[in-house]
Amino acid sequence: MNDHIDWKARYIDLEEQMLDMMKMTARLVDKEVHNQSAKITGINTMMIDEQLEVIVKSKSSDAQYLFELITLEEEVLIKKFTHFKNSYKFNTQLINEPFRVRVSIKNQGHGGYDDINVTKVLNQEEGIV
Repeated sequence: MNDHIDWKARYIDLEEQMLDMMKMTARLVDKEVHNQSAKITGINTMMIDEQLEVIVKSKSSDAQYLFELITLEEEVLIKKFTHFKNSYKFNTQLINEPFRVRVSIKNQGHGGYDDINVTKVLNQEEGIV
């Protein structure tokens, strides 16, 4: 009862199976990351002189951002698409009415925006004049 086991061949076969499983896992993780929708978790605004800086906190992968200054009636005053940059500085010197900031976010490769967030009313005191 002398069985001959080719350990080298079995080891190579096992190694190939492990490599296939690793590739499959990498594909599944990559697919899940790209199917994940982007989410805005917070917007910070800071007004210094006539510059309004907007910084977005988000959960996403390869997020693209659209920043808009809008009136209270939802009319767009200024629009800026910043691709992968999560902040933008608006020059608000010529705006003399109350406005809000609307930020839209999407992952790269997605057709539409996954999440939209609007801030509270800014520039309120100047709009009353």
